[in-house]
Amino acid sequence: MFAIVRGSRIALTALGLSMTAVMGLNALPAQAAAFEKVCSGGGPVTGSRSCVVDFSNFPGGTISLDVETTGSITVEHDMHVEIDGRGFVCSGKYRPSDPPRSFVCHNIPRGNGAFGAFKPPQEATRVAVRW
Repeated sequence: MFAIVRGSRIALTALGLSMTAVMGLNALPAQAAAFEKVCSGGGPVTGSRSCVVDFSNFPGGTISLDVETTGSITVEHDMHVEIDGRGFVCSGKYRPSDPPRSFVCHNIPRGNGAFGAFKPPQEATRVAVRW
């Protein structure tokens, strides 16, 4: 994601194009919020089995969840979103052996929350929330 700021020059050299955009900052569209966390692999097998990212000021509505993990585990695991301690408001399943995945949840209440996914031991996992 990028934003064009006053006087920026963007060169698209791969296409042999260039353009100059001059606009005030107030002309920019509202930016989507994104929260991300990477949980490292390694460490003892008894370590944390989840990777959780906290997020704040979710306006309510549709939320996108990303999960990516290394490893070859083919068993399905859970992932959940919780808002303001109200319990799980969206849940899903994924396999750590899957390629990076995105899930969309609708009609989520506004508030502060957390998105967590199973983290295989000895493997790195990335979770992210976008809206």
